[in-house]
Amino acid sequence: MLSAGIAIPTHFAFPSASSMVYALDLSRTDRCRAGSGFGVAMSVDGEARGLGWPAVVGLGAAHFCLFADRAIPSAFAPALRADFGLTDAQIGLLIGPAMILPFAVATIVAANWLGRVSAWTIITISMLAWSLASATGALAATFAGMVAGRIAFGIAQAGFAPAAASLLSRSIKPPAPLAISAFTTGSASGRSGGLLLGGALLLAVGGLALPVAPWRIASLALLIPNILLALMLWRLSRRAIEAHVPAPGLGSGLRWIGSVRTTFLGHMIASAGILMIAQAIGAWAPSILNREFGLTTAGSAMLAGAAVLIGVPIGHLAAGRLASRAHFLRSGPAPLMIGGSLIAFVGCIALHAATSLAGATIALVVMIAGGGVAAATSLIGLQLMVPPRERLSVNALFLAVTTAFGYAIGPWLTGWLSDAIEHDGHALAFALLLLVAGAAALVFVAAISASAGWRRLAADNA
Repeated sequence: MLSAGIAIPTHFAFPSASSMVYALDLSRTDRCRAGSGFGVAMSVDGEARGLGWPAVVGLGAAHFCLFADRAIPSAFAPALRADFGLTDAQIGLLIGPAMILPFAVATIVAANWLGRVSAWTIITISMLAWSLASATGALAATFAGMVAGRIAFGIAQAGFAPAAASLLSRSIKPPAPLAISAFTTGSASGRSGGLLLGGALLLAVGGLALPVAPWRIASLALLIPNILLALMLWRLSRRAIEAHVPAPGLGSGLRWIGSVRTTFLGHMIASAGILMIAQAIGAWAPSILNREFGLTTAGSAMLAGAAVLIGVPIGHLAAGRLASRAHFLRSGPAPLMIGGSLIAFVGCIALHAATSLAGATIALVVMIAGGGVAAATSLIGLQLMVPPRERLSVNALFLAVTTAFGYAIGPWLTGWLSDAIEHDGHALAFALLLLVAGAAALVFVAAISASAGWRRLAADNA
């Protein structure tokens, strides 16, 4: 995390909308000591109590599990393709639109009713609900059943991050910035962790004579920690004191967006292009390794997960360091957003041309690191251009739209392009190259168009 209300996402995809929304609204009326160099906004009635490390670690672990569960179709894509006879476009639908579009709508709705229900209750119900939805998808006998499970999964998870982040933003012991960073660290490793754990579980049960497909067993096994964590967090909630913090709604945020619509739209379109790159790479990397180099489903998932674990910190930490320098306010986020997208494009060219597994792995790390630079910078830049009072609602809308666009369009369009290209053994890698090239061009045009307006807004908020 950075001071002055700027949060650095520590994973390849953007954090869920409200985990940033609640963490970044540092302008609310009352401020409370947080044990760090800057105050964290909160309004506390009576005695304020820290969540304690067990609750913070538990919420971070739950965030890890959420993103690991999101990665199930990516980890087991080759097996799903074989068992159901799916096309790449259908797998892309499972990875992206079927889950993320319901999630985006439900996230915006959840932001309006979050304060009416206990945050701990929302967290527990969300964890149990998304676990049930994932189990439904894992046991589905048809493609339509899997799609229905992913839709339910997207809706069920929407309340988790807003509720968890609202608790963490009021924490005193540990300090809120440290608590929030621990929470986002869980999502940082969740996707890659899902690929690694999914591959390892598939490898463990793949050689057994079972009446159920190994990928189904592995999918269900990934859900066990969710149940245990939900029960643990429910027990911890009995010792917690919550405080409701009112904030401006979507109407206020929409009015601000309308007043700066050209700059905001440019920045949002550029960010959506970045998310297309990030999600397409993350979704299809295991399948590319499987098809291009003959790895098993388990092996490709584990190697792709390892590449993410290496590339993610390189990209995001580099963006955080560069954005912390004084010249960032003068140059704006456009150079880093464009530069990161170009790095991802160069890595994609290298992946398409790779003739060895080692070369392909290095190319994947470069792609992931470049996408991380661009993704982190776009979110950091958003915070500097938005007035503190409007960050809650603007972040909710911005992240819901861009995350939905990235998840829905990036993986699906890559799969569609792969199906449309002549099958020469390299169609999927070439489709990813085309997707990244087009998205990088979109990022370039949109980021440049928003650059001058961004500098004016950032100066007003400085």
